[in-house]
Amino acid sequence: MVAARKKDEPSDERQGLMLRLPKDLHTALRHLSIDRGVSLNSVITEVLEDWWAKQPERARYGLAKYNR
Repeated sequence: MVAARKKDEPSDERQGLMLRLPKDLHTALRHLSIDRGVSLNSVITEVLEDWWAKQPERARYGLAKYNR
């Protein structure tokens, strides 16, 4: 059985991911996110999107949003 979405809940196109980081890196990124007033998830997503934009393989996967 699949749980139904609430009618007023916006659709979310994000996918969950468990990511294990070295403790020192996690701490540094967490402090950065606090200083910037954004979530840690936002910091990591921004870094990955910037990295992905520079990868030559990105055109292979049909992700128009990320094929800058």
